[in-house]
Formats: sequence, structure tokens, C-alpha cells
Amino acid sequence: MPPTNLDTIVNNLNLISARNKNLVNPVKISGMESIRSDEYEIALIDKCFDLKMPFILNKGIVDVVEGLVENKLDRRTSAKKIFNWMVSNISYGRRKLGNRGYRNSVEVFDDCEGVCGEMAMLYLVMIRTAGIRGSYAHVDVDQTGKAVNHACAMIDVEGAYGGITFVDPAYKTYDIRHKTVKPLTDFEIFKTFNQWN
Repeated sequence: MPPTNLDTIVNNLNLISARNKNLVNPVKISGMESIRSDEYEIALIDKCFDLKMPFILNKGIVDVVEGLVENKLDRRTSAKKIFNWMVSNISYGRRKLGNRGYRNSVEVFDDCEGVCGEMAMLYLVMIRTAGIRGSYAHVDVDQTGKAVNHACAMIDVEGAYGGITFVDPAYKTYDIRHKTVKPLTDFEIFKTFNQWN
């Protein structure tokens, strides 16, 4: 009797498992030791994953973060260096967006541009890679008192206004004091991100 699909799958899994037991040096991903394991997990997905994910980390982003915080800087200095890199390398815009929906962090990194929410997602991926806790924040009223539909990052670093710092790459302002802000969980931004796409 020929093997069923299930039999074939089980046999293939057994072969893979046997091969993996023989690995002497498992792959070590540089830079991952600084990511807070009490707060974040790494998911490995292939590039044609249908449902877009907002917070994606790749080797290019890891390399940039490692270069910026290589000297084991304090959290505030690390956060500012990453912010300065963002302001210098990622411009505000949608020129390369085309007909796509919101871009994830890797797409913004590769395009070297993004709108406010996209820039906030890239900044959060970079800051988390440096070991700093952060969240996406929706801004209803900005620092000037203007009603907006805007986004920035909120990080767990002491700032001029208290125990957290709002970082706004789109407004090119570190430690900004927006008037009305709503932090979103990763799950909330994941759902919202996929509604935009």
C-alpha cells in the first residue's frame, strides 16, 4: 500500500528531527541576546506569509542596531542614537508605498521612508532589539494642541516629562509631549495594521 500524505509527513519530520540531533553548532543569531526575553519573543516566518506582521526584524536592522549600541550604552543614550539614525536615514513619505497598504518595519527600513505609524513600528523594532521596552502610541492631539490622526513610539526610558519617553520620528522629536496619546498593545496594532492592508 502506498504511503498516505500523513505517513509521508511523519517520515519527513522524523528525517528532519534526526538531522537536527546531529547538529553540533546550532545557529546563533547575533544581537538576539539583548532582546528582553521576559517581554518579547522571536517568530520565524517565511517571506510569503499571507498575513502581514507590523514588527519584523531582519539581519539588516540587527546590524544597524548593533553598530549604534555596540559600546553597551545606557538606555537613554541608546534610544537617542537609534532615534538620530532614524531621522537621518528614514524620511517621511509615501512615494514608494504605491498601492500597498501600511508597510511593516522591514519594508520601511528597505524603502528608507515611511509615514508616522510605519516609522514608529521601525523605531520600536530597533529599540526592542537594543533591549528597551516600547509600545506603539496613537496620538489624537499633538504637542501643539492640534487634533491629528498620528502615531509615535512610547519607550520605557526616563524622559523630561516622567518615567516614559514619547519618541516621534515623523515629527523628528525625541521626548515630545503630545497632549492626548493612547498606547496600543502589540495585538491591538497587529489587528489595526491588518485592517489597513
